[in-house]
Amino acid sequence: MSIACPHCGETDQSGQFCDSCGKKLEKTCRACSASNRPNARFCANCGTPFETTDKTPAKPDGDGAQQKQVTILFADICGSTELVSRMDAEDANHALGSVVGVIVEALVRFGGVVNRQMGDGVMALFGAPVAIEDHAARACFAALAALEAVGQMGDRTLPIRIGISSGPVILRRTGRDEEDYDVAGITAHIAARLEQQAEPLTVLLSPETANLVTGIAEVESVGRIALKGIAEPLPVFRLLSATDRPSWMVRSGARVLSTFVGRDEELAQLAAALERASTGHAQAVALVADAGMGKSRLLHEFLDGLPQGAWHAIRVETTAQSTAIPYFLITALLREFVGCSQDDSTAEVAARLPTVLASLGLDAAFDTTPLLAHLDREVDDVAFGTIDHAQRNLRLVRSLRPILQRYADLHPLILVVEDYHWLDASSIEVLTELFTGLDGARIALLITTRPERRPGWPLHGQQTGNAGITGMLEIDLKHLAADHADRILKGLIGDSDELAPLRAHIISRADGTPLFLEEFGRSLHESGALANGPPPLESIVIPASVQSILAARIDRLSSHHRRILQIAAVIGRDVQLPLLAAVTDMRELNLAQEIGVLRAAGFLVEINQRNGLVHSFSHALTQSVAYDTLLRSVRRGLHGRVLRALEALNPDSRDSILDRLAHHAIQAEAWPEVARYALAAGERASRRSALTEARAYLESAIAALDRLPPGSATITQGIDARLSLRGVLILMNDTAALQEHLKEADKLADRAGDRLNLARIYISRGAILSHSGDLPGATELSRTALDIMTAGNDSLGIVSATFALAQALWYSGDFREAREVLMANVGHARGDAGQQRSTATFVLPSVVFFCFVARVLSDLGDNAAAFAAIKEAGAIADKQGHTFDQLLVNTYEGSLLLSSGQRERSVAVLEQVLGAAQTNKVEWHFPMIAALLGSAYVDDGRHADARALLERGAAFADRSRHIGKRLLCCPPLVRALAEGPEGDPKAAKSFASLTLREATTRGFRPVVVRTQLALAHVHALEGEPERAQEALRDAATLAEKLGLLREELEARERLSSLLRQHGQTKPAFSEMQAASGLRMRLAALSGER
Repeated sequence: MSIACPHCGETDQSGQFCDSCGKKLEKTCRACSASNRPNARFCANCGTPFETTDKTPAKPDGDGAQQKQVTILFADICGSTELVSRMDAEDANHALGSVVGVIVEALVRFGGVVNRQMGDGVMALFGAPVAIEDHAARACFAALAALEAVGQMGDRTLPIRIGISSGPVILRRTGRDEEDYDVAGITAHIAARLEQQAEPLTVLLSPETANLVTGIAEVESVGRIALKGIAEPLPVFRLLSATDRPSWMVRSGARVLSTFVGRDEELAQLAAALERASTGHAQAVALVADAGMGKSRLLHEFLDGLPQGAWHAIRVETTAQSTAIPYFLITALLREFVGCSQDDSTAEVAARLPTVLASLGLDAAFDTTPLLAHLDREVDDVAFGTIDHAQRNLRLVRSLRPILQRYADLHPLILVVEDYHWLDASSIEVLTELFTGLDGARIALLITTRPERRPGWPLHGQQTGNAGITGMLEIDLKHLAADHADRILKGLIGDSDELAPLRAHIISRADGTPLFLEEFGRSLHESGALANGPPPLESIVIPASVQSILAARIDRLSSHHRRILQIAAVIGRDVQLPLLAAVTDMRELNLAQEIGVLRAAGFLVEINQRNGLVHSFSHALTQSVAYDTLLRSVRRGLHGRVLRALEALNPDSRDSILDRLAHHAIQAEAWPEVARYALAAGERASRRSALTEARAYLESAIAALDRLPPGSATITQGIDARLSLRGVLILMNDTAALQEHLKEADKLADRAGDRLNLARIYISRGAILSHSGDLPGATELSRTALDIMTAGNDSLGIVSATFALAQALWYSGDFREAREVLMANVGHARGDAGQQRSTATFVLPSVVFFCFVARVLSDLGDNAAAFAAIKEAGAIADKQGHTFDQLLVNTYEGSLLLSSGQRERSVAVLEQVLGAAQTNKVEWHFPMIAALLGSAYVDDGRHADARALLERGAAFADRSRHIGKRLLCCPPLVRALAEGPEGDPKAAKSFASLTLREATTRGFRPVVVRTQLALAHVHALEGEPERAQEALRDAATLAEKLGLLREELEARERLSSLLRQHGQTKPAFSEMQAASGLRMRLAALSGER
């Protein structure tokens, strides 16, 4: 059968060597570097599949470039230019070539791909073209090996220096050979600059590399170094040494272990297996899970929890480098048997072996030849070197088994093999045979491995066909439940409620994988992201260590299956087969078979949903990493294909998939489709109170519309999008962005001569100006808007403009005019238009209209009419069932209860509103609730609670540039500051003075009245009756002018009492008469209804 050469690509090869390039025809496994026969479909050593299918999905657009997390190493010979100038050209070439050759050999030995070789130096990639999870560690091992190898050459005139950096790059193939790759990105630049900065015989590391090799390498800081082309000096580290250690030992040795949770069932299974082993029934147990699931941690906790002295444990710990070492297990076992460390030579192990064997009662007739041979010792049995592989393994097993049995006879024995998946094939063969015939021994074999490298022994309870153990118990570790994951994160980043959204976000991404949770937590701490509170959730990136683990899994797929997985990642977390088939240009039948491979590898799971069968990514992070390997240009093209496929597959039901259509249109930068779908999706998200999503969609729609050719339809859509965004931004408390969008909308409407849309914009701008303190501007814009809407007989616009104008008038104290405007247009609010949601208001227009009617009437003393209005608003809100409508109604109801003297009921209602607002994240409403509830707390004598709530409300309003809302909090805050055990009247007077000055200047006359009333309390506390009287007179005069009957009544009654206390009976009587008249007017208002 003819094949293609894997080195040069020449086809029709049938011999053992390529007749074009001369290289041996064999397949090298990407995962373990083992050699395989040319026609192999799977690696004989680790089981990784080779590419065998010609059913190739349509390739993504682009030149085959991809994004990778790699480590780059630059090495060169110091002073080579000077050396060459003093030598004959041929001699110089030979000298430099010899050193470079030694460097290359060291780099390749540890998995480096030497993609650039100069006369005096090299560049090598670790983790590319095939991702490997320990790329940084391998680069460090290779660098130290290169230094040692060059040092052993004995030529001190040719010292080398090395620079290493880790990070993202764009990888491109430049030729047919396996080393023909080039990279682009800052990572390569930093590595090259570090090499130039390194002293002879030293290795410099970037901070990213140093971080990735924590626990593996010993490094020392050399401070910050300014590198050409890098804006800020970079923290740089010198590599001193590195030790090849299992990943578990690295993590547990380098940092404090996280909380151990969620493994009670697995611990019980291990305990049961050990119980059986203790009775002389040897057991074999495999803990099976992907990287990061906590296999080694579970084993550690289990062994640590055993009674002291009950079991003797022998541990064999493997690493990725073990795969290339034949019979690694044998040497490691012998080291354990004789008590030698990894640093002891094999000669020392061999020297101790006879003593250990004698202590076990194994006499001189014991066959030590296989053991000594594997310790590289000379043996007397010359024939041993000539026997075949199977006979050699049999001799080894016959020598090792008695040692294990004698150990188990003396003491129950646990043999631990960590990371079994890294064992070489010969070790696995010996281990499998070794445990045949051990059924009568008190021994338990506990191994940890990954799903792709299960031992393949008969499972526990199956018939084995021999006298050995009764089968292997495989324990598949499940992902941690959300509550267990949260416990881990609480221990890592904190358990405060403030961090709860951040923990939930990480949990949703880490999918219950303990290591990923730890790495997210560690990354947040080391980056300082938590220093100023929780960071924005969108800023949380996948740690480089996690990316490397997942990328290594993905790269073990064939390129064919990897492309399918990447296209699926572009589609989303859940993938329907017809959609994937349309995007890949493959037949569904063929594609289903390929999806089966991805399911078997653990990348996808099959789920039955209402709309049919879907294939879902097993882990959100796997989807993210598969997606991130694609270049932005490639992603953009694929999103466009997904968009077109979705439209074709859903011609009559696009409304049901608006979010998906908008997402893919945005990512494809298909601007007409973005304008259409994102605007619709944003408005729908806004109706559902999904504010973050609504804002993102609407801002995307606006950006798309700005890119399209100007036209009347485009301008109208641009205005609509900005007005829709208005309500969202108010709820999100982003006044600055809101004002900017409304200015743009104003320009568009003016350019188009669109009077009605201009009026809608004026309504929104008027409302903002009211809150921000420009009451004349708010009144003018709102009145203009109402005139335009009235002229156009636009009922919905009339309702919204009326509210905007009434709000400005209410803030300024023009209550009578506000009532007149509201009553004149109440019919529009009761009509059909009042039941429509408007882009100009974020609550139902009729609800906010009647709430404001209630507020104005209450301020004018007509509580009976006010309660009727709030009842009408409540009925509409209950019918609609919208959260914001109901919150608004309940807030105004609490205000009416407070003004009518029902303080206890008012507090209960307002506290419930405050809780609901916090639960639903309705931040815009907080200052108003704080002003009302804080006032009630003051009257209740809860001064500390009032002070805290009112200060929070005022600060929040200030941050939002809502001066009007801040001023509402000030009058009750004056009293809260002055009264109570911790009261400070002087501070209260100073604060009142500032409030009066600002409220008077800006025209917030009701605030002036209420602040004067509060200030009178403070003056009375301070024993300043004349000043208290003056404040009360001013309050009464202004309240009378504004029609604030209750405030005027309070001012005159308190003034009468003060005058009487100080012997001024005549003016006291006069004030009391005026107060009596006010009481009669208030009673009459109540009695009219």
